[in-house]
Parts: sequence; C-alpha cells; structure tokens
Amino acid sequence: MTELSAPHSVHPGLSFEVTATICNQGGMAGSARGGLFLSSDTVISEETDRRVGQFDPFLAPGECRRQKATVYAQVPSEGIWYVGARISTPEDADPSNDTRISAPLGIGFQPDFVITSVKGPASVEPGQSLSAQVTVCNLSTQAGGTRVSLFLSEDANIRLPSPAGPPPEDILVGEASVPPLFSGQCTTVPVSGLALPPPPSRPDIRAFHLGAVVDPNNAIPEFFEDNNTHPGYLLGVGSGADFLITSVKGPASVQPGQSFTSEVTVCNQGTRADFSRVSLLLSEDASIRIPSPSAPSEDSLVGDAPVPLLVPGQCSTVFVLGQAQPPATSSPDVRAFHLGAGVYRNSATLELIEDNNTHPGYLLGVGSGADFFITSVKGPASVGPGQALTAQVAVCNQGTQAGGTRVALLLSEDASIRAPSPSAPSGDALVGVVQVPSLFPGRCATVSLSGSISPPPVSGPDTRAFHLGAMVDPDNTTQELIEGNNTHSGYLLGVGTGADFVITSVKGPASVQPGQPLTAQVTVCNQGTVAESTRVALLLSEDASIRPPSPSAPPEDSLVSQAPVSQLAPGQCATVSLSGSAQVPPMSRPDVRAFHLGAVVDPDNATPEFIEDNNTHSGYLLGVGAGADFVIGSVKGPASVYPGQPLTAEVAVCNQGTRAESTRVTLLLSKDESIRVPSSSGSSEDVIVGDQPVPSVLPGQCVTVTISGQASGEPPRWPGDFGFYLGAVVDPNNATPELIEDNNIHSGDRLGVGPEADFVISEMESPVFARSGQSLGVQLTVCNQGTRAGSTRVRVLLSTDATLDLPSPQGPSEDVLVGEVSTQVLQPGWCQTLSVTGNAHPPQANPDTPGLYYVGAVVNPVGGPELFTDNNTLLGGWIYIAP
Repeated sequence: MTELSAPHSVHPGLSFEVTATICNQGGMAGSARGGLFLSSDTVISEETDRRVGQFDPFLAPGECRRQKATVYAQVPSEGIWYVGARISTPEDADPSNDTRISAPLGIGFQPDFVITSVKGPASVEPGQSLSAQVTVCNLSTQAGGTRVSLFLSEDANIRLPSPAGPPPEDILVGEASVPPLFSGQCTTVPVSGLALPPPPSRPDIRAFHLGAVVDPNNAIPEFFEDNNTHPGYLLGVGSGADFLITSVKGPASVQPGQSFTSEVTVCNQGTRADFSRVSLLLSEDASIRIPSPSAPSEDSLVGDAPVPLLVPGQCSTVFVLGQAQPPATSSPDVRAFHLGAGVYRNSATLELIEDNNTHPGYLLGVGSGADFFITSVKGPASVGPGQALTAQVAVCNQGTQAGGTRVALLLSEDASIRAPSPSAPSGDALVGVVQVPSLFPGRCATVSLSGSISPPPVSGPDTRAFHLGAMVDPDNTTQELIEGNNTHSGYLLGVGTGADFVITSVKGPASVQPGQPLTAQVTVCNQGTVAESTRVALLLSEDASIRPPSPSAPPEDSLVSQAPVSQLAPGQCATVSLSGSAQVPPMSRPDVRAFHLGAVVDPDNATPEFIEDNNTHSGYLLGVGAGADFVIGSVKGPASVYPGQPLTAEVAVCNQGTRAESTRVTLLLSKDESIRVPSSSGSSEDVIVGDQPVPSVLPGQCVTVTISGQASGEPPRWPGDFGFYLGAVVDPNNATPELIEDNNIHSGDRLGVGPEADFVISEMESPVFARSGQSLGVQLTVCNQGTRAGSTRVRVLLSTDATLDLPSPQGPSEDVLVGEVSTQVLQPGWCQTLSVTGNAHPPQANPDTPGLYYVGAVVNPVGGPELFTDNNTLLGGWIYIAP
C-alpha cells in the first residue's frame, strides 16, 4: 500500500471518503483483500479497533490501483483518530508493507488554524518598517476567529516568547486579528511592524526567517496544537546587494563543442546597488556548483558575462556565449545535462543571502540524435462508450538529427500516461498508434489517430472522466537525447452517457457602487453526450476561487443572482442574463474594492456530470465602490525611430470606475512587455520618454493624451538588438486611490530604435483554386517601416500548416516555393505592390493529391539586417489544389 489519505477533520457520525493506492509488486496476479479501521493510535489492531470499510481489488503483476471508500466517523469519544488500512493476501511474499496509517483525523467540534503562506519584501534595512501578508486557514469543522503574529528568526523554528522563560530567541514584528473563519475557509491578513533582528543574533547574520504563528497565546482550543507555525521565507536584513537568477533560456539541444547563446536573467533583491558576473554551466544534476580555485567544480563552465549595475529591485537579462563541453566526469552515455547558471558579485562585500545564487536551468540535449516531445493533444470533449474517436497529436523534434518515430494515444485514469508492455500490463487503455513522418531538427508535425474508446480495465464503474494522453516513441526504439519527455497528459475526456456543463465567459460592467443593480451575461456550454438543463449562479468573490453557497456553512462569496439554463444539446451553448444587487462578501475587509465576478453552473450538483470540478469560472475583476479606475486603452506611435530622435505617441486613458478623477500618464521604452516605472530608490530597466497630466475623466469616458520626448532607450545588447516596447503607465505614482490598482500598465506596440530598414508584408491576394502544376499568380504589398532605405526579396510559399518554413542548416523546407521577386529600393515609409507568378505544386510527395493549402509569403528570406526579423511573414488565404 503506497498511499492512504483521509480528510483533516469531520463531524461525529458523518461520512467521509478515504483513498488508498494498492500495488502488486510480486510476480503473480491476485486479489488484495483489505480492511479499513478507525484507531485512537497509530497501531492497528483488528481485535480492538473498529472496522469501518473494506476493498478487494484484483491486481496484475506490477499494477497499482487507487481505491475509494466511504466510511462513517462513529467513535466512542471526540478527539484525534487515525484511519488504518491492512491488506492480506495468502501468497504475499512480504507482509511487512501491508499496513498503512493516515495522517491524524480530528473528529468533533473544534477549529484548527494553520498558516499556508507568508509573503513580504525580499529585503529591508534594519529598523525599517515592513508589511507582510499571512494566509490563515481553518481546516476543521468549527468556525472561529483568532490572532496571528509575525516573527524574525535565525532559523526555520519559530518560537514564541515565554513570560517566565529566558529572553526570546525570535523577535516579534507585529500582530493582527484574524476574522472568524468557517470550516475550510482561508483569509489573507496584512501584518506590519519593524524589522529588528533578534537580540542574540551575530552582526554577520543578515538573513532571517520571516515566519508567523497563528493563535500565538493558545487562546483557542484546537484539534491540533502543533501546526500553528510557518517558517515563512528568508528575508535579507541589512545594507547590501542580494543577487539571484530567475530564468535561464537557451537552445533545446546542441552538438558537443558547438557554440550557442543563452539568456540569463539576474535580479538584485537587496537594499544596495552592485555589479556582478554570471556563469553558465553544464551539470549532470540540478545542483549547480560554481568552480573556484580551491574546489574545482563537478560541473563544466560553458561561459560567463558581466552583469551591469543593478539597483535594488532591478533585473537584467544577460546574453552568455559559450561552448557545449560536458563535464569531464560525465559518462559517455549521458546526453542530457542541466544548463544552469550562477551569479556572484564583483566586490568583496557579502550579500544579504549567500545561498540563493544558482539556478538549475533546464535539461539540454548534448549529442547527435533526435529528441521527440509532444506539444498538444486535441480531440472531442466527450464520447459515448465504445464510440470511435479521432484526436490530433502535435509532435516535435528538438534534437540535433532528423528522425521518424511512432506516437500512441492512450486513455488513463490519471495524468501519468503509461504505455502497455508485456512485462507490466498498463493501467491505461491503448486507443491507437500511428507513424510520425521523419522530422528534421526544430520541425513539428500534427498526426491524426482514430480508435474506439474503452475505459482502462482497472478503472472503477463510477469513473467517467479520463485523461486522453499520448506517448511518442512508446516502444523506446529510438535512442533520444532526452528520454524522460515523451509523454503528454492531454486533457480530461468524458466517457459515457451524460452531460458536462462548463462556463466559457462571464461579461458585465467594469465597476458598480455597493448595493447597485448589476447585470451580467454568462455563457454556458454542454460538452457532454446527452441533452440536459441546469442552473447557473453569479457570485462576487475576493479571490479567483468561486464557491457556491452551502447549506452547512455561511458563504464566503456573495450570491448576486441565479437563473435556469434551458436544455442544452451536446455541443450547444447558451448565454444567460443574470441581474441582482452588488453586495460584497460578508467576510471581506472594508479596504477591498476589487472582486471577482464569477459564476458556477449546476451550483447544487443536481445533475450528475462526466467532470464535476469544471463548473466554475473566475470571471473578471469588478470594481465595487466609489472611486476612479484608470486603464490605458491604447498606445499609438511610430513604427521606428533613430536613437535620440524626437518621439511622439498618443495614449488613450479611460476611467472605468464610478467617480470622475484626474491623473497623470507616463510613456516609457522597455526591452520587454513588463513596463516598470523608475522608483525613487533607484533607476529602472525602462526609460521614461515623457509624461503628461490627464484632465478629469468621467466614469466610462476616455481621453487621448499626446506625449513627446526622446527615443533614448537601452543600447543594443547584441548586433541587431533594436526592438523595444513603447508602453505607458497611468497614475504612475499611485497618487489616486483606485478601485483596482494593478491594471494601470499597457505594454503598447513594438518600436524599432536603430539605423536599419524593417520590411513587412501588409497585404496579399491569391486565388482560391488551382490545378496541380497550373500557373499561380499572387499579388502582395511590401512596406519599409524602418529608418533606413533598402531593398529585399519576397518568396511566396504553399504550406500544409500555418507555419511558413524556409530551408535552414537543420534541414530543407517542408513548404513549396511558388516564386520569388525583388523589391525596388524602398525609403522609410514607402510601400510597393508586387506580382509573383509560379506553379501550384502541392507540398506533398504525391502531386495528384487534392487538398487545401495555405498561401503565404516571406520577406527578407535570407535574414538580412533589420530592426525586427520576426515580422517578415504573412499568411494569406486557403487555396484548393485539384489534380
């Protein structure tokens, strides 16, 4: 028995569900006869403990099966109990692993408070004020309120001060009240105080656990008194930098010794600015070790690069060029390595936290070989028993050599997809297998698989939702660079006769006053196999977890309205209008003015469905209160500018709140879509172009503001790095209290900043029918939206998919060239209309195969210098090519 789980607590006499996983590790099939017991201790005795359930699964060798049983909490006294399970098989070779005990189970009427998370700043100066958010949950059966305390500790063991004991090892930061929580309810409480290190701590210690304790004075009797602390996280306290790596990106595979470039993002979450360097390493495991003169590393140094000065809170993406040299100690058969990184400071000063400088990166294939993986599995939402099914599986080769393979489609009770094998019969049912054509490195293909659906033989009769997943190279006939990435869990497929309701959208106003009438439109679909009617409920919630009202507990979310949904046939959708009053949830804090307007279909579980946990939709954030809510509707500017050249943009600012207000808007240049306003504590990764005041904007009104400045962005990080985002932030200094504070940023459009052309295809016209080999004429318009004049070439292609494919060093193109022409010299802002004529040869081996194909075009196909090189393709319409 590998698993036994029960709920945290239950009322006396009520039923609850127990889940057990039983495996047959022997060489013969057999029945695992087992019993479930309730025990007051962790020693199960069939003579003294009460038997409350049983199971009798038949298991093949190597097979595991998850069993569920309903038992009743009928015990002689309230308190802590344990669920025990014992299996017995006469031919069992090892009876020592036949018993398992659950975690403690509270039976009675008491709360049980736990802390699930502590969040706050990454670093503070000593004595500086800090604010943290502590999430407290009541896991038990009885409602109750309590208090929570925030502490700084040298270790993960959070200790409360004792009035009669020695001086405290940990220091209290602050306290706050926790409102009454019902069974299963959670709330996030803000706690503020001063960051004063514990008195016994040494001066050189500058990293402390910011932890918390709920019910610190033991004022509330609970089922469990030893689960009230949370170690929180390491907080840097002092004056210094603290570097960490947030991501490592690079190629999926390389040949040994091949040069490649990776992107490493380094952040400074300390309190002082500093310089650093970053090293890129290859490692056989996820433990990245930076080499030093005193201790040569087990890992191989690929390359390193300097990191510019980072102020507190700033990040920078560094490009590191290196060579793929596996570690000297690695065995020749290892061809998958972690491409990780480490950051270290240039100065001799210590960081606030010294053990967070490495990042395990990702698995990189190093060698000559294919590496197949599945990117998607698509098919119907539900099928009847034994009904035929067709699914599409997308397979890609991210290796260094071309190769073909096979892909299998399977039906599984869980997300772990297992292929059948003669030695270990799988718990998954094979739907079909199909050949995948030979794929060059970097290429993908979508294959169709069909078969009849039969649930896995080990599945229970009440299971009607299965993962339709897939496995590439199911027989392991191809030696790949990485062998552990061949499965895809797919999606949940309903199998049987029944409905399956889902909500696809919730639409309503952007803001309302409390108590004001509110109308929303909720779209409900039936993705099951039979027609059914149902009901839908509209709710206001503090978070994205929408909970319908329950008869057994007061609601956490506020019910706005309910309405019936007329009978929906399989695959049919209906939009229902619901109206009610915008009453905020009763437990919400007064300062919360943004709520999720979400919905639940079949809120009373009146209709048995294939999938019961897909009935909610988190909707969108609705502002509830009296206040403005500014958003940016659009940012419009030029397509390109020279560095330092004047730049003007138009920013549309809208007020979707309930009260008129004025504000300001700032225009910025950013290397990515994350727009950041420089703070008073230091510089920013993004550069301010200019800002302007926004006059008073009425609710529902928009105004367009013109902002001018200079295009003085970050210099290119590598040749051809000319791309920026021209974004904007409204109310950049948070001077205006708004209903929603985190929707003030717009990433805008991309702007090229540099002395290059930028060619795009703006229009294309082509016929919808042609015969194989017949003449095909296409007309297209090429524009230069860069800053420098230039000419280029244009290719027209026929493709079987929406990705236009050009020849590359990894392999030839899968698409067919129709024709190619050159443009004249195009000045910045000029366009030219061209005609391309060629023959309509379908991109398949058999030219007599009719079918639909994409017509597309590529400008600058040889990759000449441009401001942007990822905007050079345009996919036209379909063309039917007949024999």
